[in-house]
Amino acid sequence: PSEKEYEMPNHIVDSEVGGIHVARRRPAPGSTARPTPVLLVHGGLHGAWCWDDFTEYLSARGWNCHALSWRGRGKSQSLPPEEALRRSIEDVAPDIEAVASGLQEPPIIIAHSMGALASLKYAERNRHAGMVLLTPGLPREATPDKLEVPTDPTQMWGPPPFELTQELFFSGTDEELARRYYELLVPESPRAVAQV
Repeated sequence: PSEKEYEMPNHIVDSEVGGIHVARRRPAPGSTARPTPVLLVHGGLHGAWCWDDFTEYLSARGWNCHALSWRGRGKSQSLPPEEALRRSIEDVAPDIEAVASGLQEPPIIIAHSMGALASLKYAERNRHAGMVLLTPGLPREATPDKLEVPTDPTQMWGPPPFELTQELFFSGTDEELARRYYELLVPESPRAVAQV
């Protein structure tokens, strides 16, 4: 992308890497650019859109931000229904790798919930400059208090009803904004839900 595209500090540029949508935000004009890129990985039900406020904040402080949407999310390549049903958290790691491999330096990864688990799988085999895991999902085997979420392996899961979703994900927002975000959520693979 040309520098012209980044004249506005809040400007997000959409790109695509092998079917994976990436919302990119360069360091804001006037900020001191940092050499290490930041790669943001959303959690279950979400997409790159959930990082918009974070990338605005980080770019104002000189960070080059790249928020991806897993395949089957947002503007990313859709998945055939049978593949979407079978998709595990580990299956997201190649999406992270595809985006990270196109960056000039190993990134700092900021990941949320299920995305944190997928990022750890990515980190097992790939260089990265650091990781920040926000409310990471824990593997079912490592969780003392398992959250029992009924799933049907033949059906995509969720999103749950608005009131529960607001409590789980949007408790710090007003209802109007929470409803706007709720409309952006997508169903999750029952296999991935069963892993946490």
